[in-house]
Amino acid sequence: MPEIVQKTTIGLSRRTILQASAWSIPVMAVAVATPLAAASTAIDLELVARPGGDRIGGTNPEGTQAVDLTLPFTYDATSAGGPVANATLVVSFDTRLIDDPSVRIDGFPAQQIATELSGTTRTVTFSLPFDIPGNGDTIPIQPSFAVVNRTAWVPDAADYVVTLLGPGSRLDLNPSNNTVTMAPQYGGPPV
Repeated sequence: MPEIVQKTTIGLSRRTILQASAWSIPVMAVAVATPLAAASTAIDLELVARPGGDRIGGTNPEGTQAVDLTLPFTYDATSAGGPVANATLVVSFDTRLIDDPSVRIDGFPAQQIATELSGTTRTVTFSLPFDIPGNGDTIPIQPSFAVVNRTAWVPDAADYVVTLLGPGSRLDLNPSNNTVTMAPQYGGPPV
């Protein structure tokens, strides 16, 4: 008697595999794109100096020229595009006029994480302990210095620069409004 052989298929058919892959490609694309989009959300940090501040400077030995530099007491920080966590503040200054900086944000100390000296210009980076608020709200940032040479004559003083930076994973749409630069003003002797 002839033997009956029945063909059995083990596994998935080619058609089933094609159908499954057609659905999985868009699902994988959405799953991969979502974290990338969240990490690269655009922001616009802004740092603005409040009026007023500590004025320092001096007159040359001959009394014919003077230098004047204003150090704002407080800066307001905000972000368009929602709050920003893990921001840093970079402060750059001439060590012949000021040194040993500290920063407070909303009254609490920021942690110094880096310092670099190039000639007489020191650049210090601080990690800010609070989020920079969004939606029109601001948070006060207050740099201060332990050493202030109020009457020093420095004929080539470096600018005093304060810059607010977001984390590297977030794109800042307008980095030009993150920095406040106070340039020393040179002129005739004080009146």
